[in-house]
Amino acid sequence: MLRKTYYLHSYGCQMNLADSGILSAAMEAAGYTPVADPARAGVIILNTCSVREKAEERALGRLTELVRFKQNEETCVCAVGCMAQRMGAKLLERIPGIDFILGTQQLFELPRLLAGKNGQPVIETEISNGLEWAEYPPEPDNPYLAHVTITRGCNNYCAYCIVPYLRGPERHRKPEAIIRDINHLAEKGVLDLTLVGQNVNSYRFERMQFPELIRMVLHETGIRRLRFITSHPKDLSDELIDLFAAEPRLMGHVHLPLQSGSDRILEKMFRRYTFGHYYGLVDKLRQARADIALTTDLIVGFPGETGEDYEMTLEAVRDIRFDAAFMFRYSTREGT
Repeated sequence: MLRKTYYLHSYGCQMNLADSGILSAAMEAAGYTPVADPARAGVIILNTCSVREKAEERALGRLTELVRFKQNEETCVCAVGCMAQRMGAKLLERIPGIDFILGTQQLFELPRLLAGKNGQPVIETEISNGLEWAEYPPEPDNPYLAHVTITRGCNNYCAYCIVPYLRGPERHRKPEAIIRDINHLAEKGVLDLTLVGQNVNSYRFERMQFPELIRMVLHETGIRRLRFITSHPKDLSDELIDLFAAEPRLMGHVHLPLQSGSDRILEKMFRRYTFGHYYGLVDKLRQARADIALTTDLIVGFPGETGEDYEMTLEAVRDIRFDAAFMFRYSTREGT
């Protein structure tokens, strides 16, 4: 008999944090109580990341540690999310003792699957375009700030990125459901909220696009500070930029991945913008709000990158003067 307690730890991006909030809500709706110590948990869950090799190495090491907490039939260990999606049954070969391996679309079904546990490992990783949205009022990350997912999946297929293959095509959430979740979190005391998606500013639901959703959130909820992440330069519209000047509750920060300062490399990456277009967006953002914070992602060592391409990226960084940057050596991902 499983103990009705669970331990959940997440690796990776804000999407994983948001997914873990929904999974926590689903577990608690099924009668499970969260604990901070995996040794006290009947269900041990690791929400994994697969965007880079290093992220997978960390998750594999942690799973190896967590399996040691198994106590016969009283405990089960669950690997969920992106690495579980990518590796599937191979993960069980690497780490025997895992009870559930659930992909990015199945992790929210964990409470139902636990109820039918029969001692055999469960592996579910099929991507379905028509899957219904998992609707649970999310648990906040901490008492004052939280993430709410508005889109899942990605249609961009950048040449270096495995995410579209792990999370499937874009699916956009009903605005009424988004507003309901934000009001639920505000009632719990959340002050600072981040809207998240693989490409958050591509949001479209029927005739509503992302700038209109931002206005709806600001006008129909009591949230004090609103943010969004992650943006794609090709979808950062003038209408969205204008909101930074018009709406003081929209925080003055944009995370806008550049990846490379070389147009040749951007084309090889399938990024669908030039450095000139990107630089124009930076100029518009700073005109809209002079103190806006700009952060970015950069990849070094993309296949075919020359010293000249690398110097273009360095020059771009010197010129734009980002407030912060996540910088990575290119990481080969199977299937990209």
